[in-house]
Amino acid sequence: MGKNEGISGLYHTNLRNVGLYSSLSIALLSFSHNIIKNEIVNKVLFSLGAVFLIVSFILSKELKEYSENNKEYISERLTIISKIINYTLILFLMVIIYYVLNRVCIF
Repeated sequence: MGKNEGISGLYHTNLRNVGLYSSLSIALLSFSHNIIKNEIVNKVLFSLGAVFLIVSFILSKELKEYSENNKEYISERLTIISKIINYTLILFLMVIIYYVLNRVCIF
């Protein structure tokens, strides 16, 4: 296996993990907000969703740095995709932080 294949494989594995954790986060956050009527269960599901979102953000940041450090092996389009994912997750984190602050009556 050449260096290019190893770098590409690691990049795609990390990309899949970002997708997995962000999907889990969105599902848990939506489920806790719309479906469950028990307040304790809502808080637990919301907390798990927030944790998965943070994990996804950390992985996306790593993905962005990895793609920038290996530009000769990763196409420009994949680098752009990693940046889009990272900034989208930042926006999503900001929405979640606002929601939490609004829920505890800070805003």
